[in-house]
Amino acid sequence: MSALSATLATVRPHVIIHAAAEGNVDAVQGNAKDFEDLNVSVTAFLAQWCRDHSRYLAYVSSNAVFGGRVRPYADDDPPSPINDYGRLKATAETAVSSCLPSGLIFRPILMYGWPGPGARTNPAAHWVSELRAGQPIRIVRDVVTQPLASSDAAKAIWRAVEARSSGSINASGGVSLSLHEFALLTADTFDLDKSLITGIESSELTGIAPRPRCTIFDNKRLNDELRFHPLTPSQGLREMYQTETSATQGS
Repeated sequence: MSALSATLATVRPHVIIHAAAEGNVDAVQGNAKDFEDLNVSVTAFLAQWCRDHSRYLAYVSSNAVFGGRVRPYADDDPPSPINDYGRLKATAETAVSSCLPSGLIFRPILMYGWPGPGARTNPAAHWVSELRAGQPIRIVRDVVTQPLASSDAAKAIWRAVEARSSGSINASGGVSLSLHEFALLTADTFDLDKSLITGIESSELTGIAPRPRCTIFDNKRLNDELRFHPLTPSQGLREMYQTETSATQGS
């Protein structure tokens, strides 16, 4: 932590938005100890630093802290992770809430959008790439989520920072879709061949970490306190399409 400590001493930020972590759920599964420093210890260190220096921390967690259920999760529902990634995230949340009650724990659900240079891809961007290349894709139809545009996640975090919100805030796109349905919607939006998409059951996949079958949020604090209503998946995908079209026409 010496390099991080030195950087903080030099920069002395008033606000820290902490989004760094190993986000590959399958890489973490069975190897949690290898990622404890990055996914937990750094978070605990930043929470303590912010407490000691009276600074504000916004910690970006994950819907993976929940184990899945049909009823929407509220912002204050207790974590119930079913994979190692979710357990590390839940531990990091505890480190923040116990050390820095004034800090924010922001939980985005499955995010999508155009990744920046060198950034990890996401389902929608990956599907567009594969389908344009004529590659068939197999998508599970028994996992339900509420896809959130990455641009909306960023806007919501900034709004929470400006309001100095504390505690946990869940964020989703508000519309429940299976991953298979989301893939079909992506293909429709980008006018791609839906016949290349095959729906499968999770049981047909091997060598991956367990995932919650259904994770949906009520978005109460997001809507009521922050007055923020994210784009639906249809709207967010259309925005992706328009962004790409505008960039192509402008080049």
